Amino acid sequence: MLFRTMLSVPSNSPRMLLNADLMGADIVLFDLEDGVALDQKPFARELLRTFLAKGLARCNAMVRVNDVNTPFFLDDIADILPLPILGIMLPKMERVEDLHYADEAMRKVEEAHGLEPGSRFIIGTVESALGVENAYACLTGCDRVIGCSFGSEDFAASLGVGRSQSNEELDYGRRRLVVSAKAAGKLAIDTVYTNYSDDEGLRAMTEQGKQLGYDGKFVVSPRQVPVVHAVYTPSEMDIRQALLVRTKMREARQKSLAVAILNGRMLDRPVLQQAERTLAMARAAGISVEEEALYE
Repeated sequence: MLFRTMLSVPSNSPRMLLNADLMGADIVLFDLEDGVALDQKPFARELLRTFLAKGLARCNAMVRVNDVNTPFFLDDIADILPLPILGIMLPKMERVEDLHYADEAMRKVEEAHGLEPGSRFIIGTVESALGVENAYACLTGCDRVIGCSFGSEDFAASLGVGRSQSNEELDYGRRRLVVSAKAAGKLAIDTVYTNYSDDEGLRAMTEQGKQLGYDGKFVVSPRQVPVVHAVYTPSEMDIRQALLVRTKMREARQKSLAVAILNGRMLDRPVLQQAERTLAMARAAGISVEEEALYE
């Protein structure tokens, strides 16, 4: 499954719910948290519950619930978890104990509705300095957690600073989080780019995030989806290069060699692993990967 884009859709908007499957995102994240005003939360939960129960979400659906320290969390889980969703995004991931609490609450709902325990996964959002420092422990402390996302606005607030044009205040947290995720063998979803109309800036930040190791990006507008997909989807040239690496490494192995040379560049096992990842991403995106293309 691809996680190039996770598009946030407020759950108190009937129009946006009905159009969610037309927005092109890999994952549609139906939001019960920050995108919904406090007095709208019960209405949003009921509207989303009805929408999902009727099978109207023809997309890969997740739900961003309210965090475990709010009075809304248990009601969110009880109403939403039995419905056809992949899992939840859990805000404010800071402590392993909170994940254990969420895991147990989710397990009770799953068992009550005849679902396999652990069948709904968690992606935690890191939104604070404490969350960044504890990210590895949280990611490895609960099997239900498959990855994390970075909440930049709240992270900056936790440092006591405002957001700058350069994003300098995010640099340490953004880099530290992706390293923690990869060390844990989990997904990492990059922070949102809030300027809907700045495609150039979005592309630059997305390319930087990909280079840092992020697997995809949190987006808040459908118009951002094609830009992010273009960055995270292997190009024809990327695929051709990956196939050449695979071919050269196969030829080297047949000669009992651990390395190969392609256009003056040394190839070894890590380079082959990256090539295989590129090919897997291409297949997941629906792109045909044929080695015969090397010889056309």
